[in-house]
Amino acid sequence: MSEDRAADIERRLDAGEWLRPGDVGVLFGRTRYAVDDWMNAGKLRFRRSPGGHREAHPEDVRRLLDEQRQVHGGTADD
Repeated sequence: MSEDRAADIERRLDAGEWLRPGDVGVLFGRTRYAVDDWMNAGKLRFRRSPGGHREAHPEDVRRLLDEQRQVHGGTADD
């Protein structure tokens, strides 16, 4: 994973931007399909963009990212 890309995505997350599954996947080291599964299971709230794409709620992404870092320590890049 590109550290620059992950850092850019996290900056967007911190700014409150809703993220597409592929971007969320970059933060967690997962595929966008895994993130779609999280959305389907209710682990992440989502909305549809005007173009019909799913976008994950930034608060949910932040919560999961913080939980992962608590369990595994450090950052998602560790």
